[in-house]
Amino acid sequence: MDWGFVKVLCHDDRTYKLACFAMICHHCGFRYVEFFPNAKQENLFIGMIHAFSYMGIPEYVLTDNMKSVVKWRDSEGKPIWNGDYGIFMKAIGHLMDYIMEFKLRKSVEVLRKLSRIPTENPKTFSNFRFDDIRGKDVEKLKAITNMSAIHENRNLVFIGKHGVGKTHLAMAFGLECCNMGMKTYFTTLSELNDKFTQTRRWGTADKVLSNLVKPSCLWV
Repeated sequence: MDWGFVKVLCHDDRTYKLACFAMICHHCGFRYVEFFPNAKQENLFIGMIHAFSYMGIPEYVLTDNMKSVVKWRDSEGKPIWNGDYGIFMKAIGHLMDYIMEFKLRKSVEVLRKLSRIPTENPKTFSNFRFDDIRGKDVEKLKAITNMSAIHENRNLVFIGKHGVGKTHLAMAFGLECCNMGMKTYFTTLSELNDKFTQTRRWGTADKVLSNLVKPSCLWV
């Protein structure tokens, strides 16, 4: 990010000096340029906000020793920021945190909808009554909440009598995968049977299989 200056010839043959604000992405070379009547700090902030709107907010901004940004540099060459610039960048940092949190929240909402897991009165690990489960493998069952199975690409099979909470745990695991940003899909054996019956009729087995392996978590 830096300022440049250009001379502009007006229609009345008078020459004016304009400040040229420029910001360039170090990674891709994408750039933003805007002209101002001067290089005052308020115009710098306006240019930066417009550049961020156009290019996105970067992790950090490289700059030279312009007075509106850097007061001086310490013995190690690290910048001592101008007070107003420091406040401005801190505000931008808070904005970036909000945007990232907002995007994550929206992404999770979309993943939950696509997963087909019921969202009304959701089944979660927190509202599952693990204390009601009896047996020698209770601790192993409780350990599924650490989500190690999905990270280690292991299959999980819940076996038990009707009403013990197999579906609850499956849905809770699926929702947690969504919360982690992973694609999840919930289906039933009868639905799978219908799909594969149709694939044999229409010869589309490869397409159905490719759709089933796309999610990181598939629950049946």
